[in-house]
Amino acid sequence: RLVLQTNKSLHSSGIFSMDIKARQEGCLVVTGSKDKSIAVSRLNRLADGEGATWRSKFHTAKVASVSFSSSVINPLIASASDDGLVAIHDMRLNGSDSSSAVAHLENSHTRPHSAVWNPSSDSVFVTAGLDDVIKLWDLRNTGKPVMSFHGHVPTTGGGKKLKRIHRPTFFNVGCSDSFIL
Repeated sequence: RLVLQTNKSLHSSGIFSMDIKARQEGCLVVTGSKDKSIAVSRLNRLADGEGATWRSKFHTAKVASVSFSSSVINPLIASASDDGLVAIHDMRLNGSDSSSAVAHLENSHTRPHSAVWNPSSDSVFVTAGLDDVIKLWDLRNTGKPVMSFHGHVPTTGGGKKLKRIHRPTFFNVGCSDSFIL
């Protein structure tokens, strides 16, 4: 059954990605949209009609992926967009322009569609796009990926366009072992 539905106050177009972060003062929801924006809302306040508590207009095309980092105190947000950028945002900064991005990766993928934090790290995340590579990054040095995994999706011969999206995710086993699926 439908528990809660928002109006167009969060986004003027479709939502492509969502993530949640449980915090002491309530659950945060981050959404990425076709309207090129990222919005963070408090779940318990959406029912009251309250809009976003933070919004970013950093991207210039559809935001295909948003993800909260593991930090409970100040979670960062990773985003991937059809504008070719993967960005890391800090909600303590004004999101109305590019100042919310504390880091961004240009040309990391062909049309990046995924940016996912490692749940056991505040600085490690993976990205993927419409190419055959998953890249593992460390926020402390975004000059180049820590590692690249090739064979992510089948290569397309003859100039065919990739039509399948496979979003990577972390799979943690025990306390220290982590795998990328």
